[in-house]
Amino acid sequence: MTLEQAQASATANNEIIVDYTGTIYYEVFEYWNLKFEKQWNIVLIPAVYKNKFIAADNSQALAFARVSRKTNTLPYTTADSWVANFDTEAAADPELKNYLNEE
Repeated sequence: MTLEQAQASATANNEIIVDYTGTIYYEVFEYWNLKFEKQWNIVLIPAVYKNKFIAADNSQALAFARVSRKTNTLPYTTADSWVANFDTEAAADPELKNYLNEE
């Protein structure tokens, strides 16, 4: 998807989950397809990591996406339980664990 499409998608999804703004939110990240063409997508992350996500390099942003994708396959009932699952998965991901625990 283009950057503009990804931004529109993130905005639309964030408007849907407005009740959980302080808990979870969608953000845009870039990646490269198999032809090494730049693409954009969206990722659901805990709001507490917003600044870390914004400051992340490309590899770290992909770690957020990787953990988010794994988290989305786990059962959850609330945004808070989704965040708890994300934190568990992040602790098991060496790159994201190291990044989130930097001093």
